[in-house]
Amino acid sequence: MVGSDKTSSREKIISAAYMIFAERGFHGARTSEIAEAAGVNKALIHYYFETKEKLYQEVLEQIFSIISTKLNQVLEEEAEPYEKIARVITTYFDFVSQNPEARRIILRELASEGGRLRDIMPRYIRSVFKKGKEIFEKGVREGVFYPADPYHLFINLVGLIGFYFGAAPILSRILEKDLLSKENIEERKKELLSFVSKGLLRKRKVYHLSFLPLPFSVLIAQMEEDEEEGNNDKEG
Repeated sequence: MVGSDKTSSREKIISAAYMIFAERGFHGARTSEIAEAAGVNKALIHYYFETKEKLYQEVLEQIFSIISTKLNQVLEEEAEPYEKIARVITTYFDFVSQNPEARRIILRELASEGGRLRDIMPRYIRSVFKKGKEIFEKGVREGVFYPADPYHLFINLVGLIGFYFGAAPILSRILEKDLLSKENIEERKKELLSFVSKGLLRKRKVYHLSFLPLPFSVLIAQMEEDEEEGNNDKEG
């Protein structure tokens, strides 16, 4: 029972830390504030984590552990190269969209030239990149993808997803639409996958992506139909 209480208190502290660090940043956050949000005595933070720095480090480790685990699971599944790449994109997109505290913490660190992520991200994300690179290169050899630099592909995907959510509050005002509404987030995911697919896919075939809603499962078929209609118009 004691062990259960300790685990519960530790998890409450980490959950509260997510919110406070996301809202105030590392330097603006106070351990007393985190303790109050967690509903625990401030002394427990020092008991479990010793310092605010170590608590923040634990939060960052958890974020990238979750991302790495999710993406590696997708990359290790049995599937065609395109389906794996598509699922990696949507899995990362969903994590960023569904975890606003995590994305705000990451963006704060990136704004400070990488900060504490310089050591953490390579440990968790390098294996994801290497596996993704191998799958992409396999797709190129099989004639599924157009040849492209996998390094720039990785940078483009991270940027296309990260910038959307990071700039959404400002872009929403410019475009006069709530880019963070559930409807617009789903539309953005669809457009992102369509954009990447049109740029990468050499073979036009139907990919039934069972892990996505129906509009995605017929996405490539629709691309092919659009091209055929365009050709018919030219012939006419």
